Amino acid sequence: MPKKLKDITEEELKNLPNRNSPEEGSQELEALLNTDADTDESHSQTESHNQSNSDESKLAKKCIIKARDVVWMLICAILIVCIWAIAAIELFPTLLVPSGFQAHTVEGINNIALGFSYSYIAGLILYFFTVAFPDYLKRQKFQPVIKEKIKGVGTQLHNMIVPFSSINNPVFLNESDNITAMMKSKDWNAPTIIPIYPGNPSYFKAFHSDCENLQGEISQIIADYKHLIDVDTILILEDIRSANVFGLVEIGLRVGGSISKYVMDAISEQFPKEVVEKYLLLAEKYQIEVR
Repeated sequence: MPKKLKDITEEELKNLPNRNSPEEGSQELEALLNTDADTDESHSQTESHNQSNSDESKLAKKCIIKARDVVWMLICAILIVCIWAIAAIELFPTLLVPSGFQAHTVEGINNIALGFSYSYIAGLILYFFTVAFPDYLKRQKFQPVIKEKIKGVGTQLHNMIVPFSSINNPVFLNESDNITAMMKSKDWNAPTIIPIYPGNPSYFKAFHSDCENLQGEISQIIADYKHLIDVDTILILEDIRSANVFGLVEIGLRVGGSISKYVMDAISEQFPKEVVEKYLLLAEKYQIEVR
């Protein structure tokens, strides 16, 4: 059974010798991708372990989100109880719950409940004005900046696809099938004719350089603004940064920088699904016009 592209292990990648032509390097890569079923099973287990670690990381982040929601629900529940206690003891004695305790015991319990309730509410008010509200204002202040950074990711994606486009077939990030068709239509081993790439590297080497720049840009956004970005946005950015297609591009470079049509088509199919469509989620969230 043919091996999936993502089932290549790091050890196999290291053992791939550098080659200078698609006939050598790319054919070795294809041979590695098409090993027999027994070999595929062992490497699939390795990849399954790596994928499991990735899934565990994502699950941990989702658990953080749920834990945060649980904490806020608990805070609100205690607040409701405190408001009820103050209202029942101070304003509406009819709301008090009858008990069999002596009067002085009930009075002591009520005093403790009142003290706790007033302190809790005072603490929440203090937290709101000294932490929560300033933090909200700070986040709102930086939202235009973060939006421009996210928009910059879209610009980078757009520029990555431009070399594969033509005057009659321009780039639109919301057309995944068209992006795949454009990328498949080019010979990735041919030199580019785009002025922004000095030295006229091949389409593949130019694309590899763009991939590294994109990952670096996303890493910088997360590092600089992680305390101002919500968890959902960070998760999407990390999904883009760690997309499997970038590993496939790196494999293509390690076998000599010249790749076959087989690998080109694989990258062309995965890139719009794993990277572009993830970005479209961010564009929708931040109300960024997609072109």
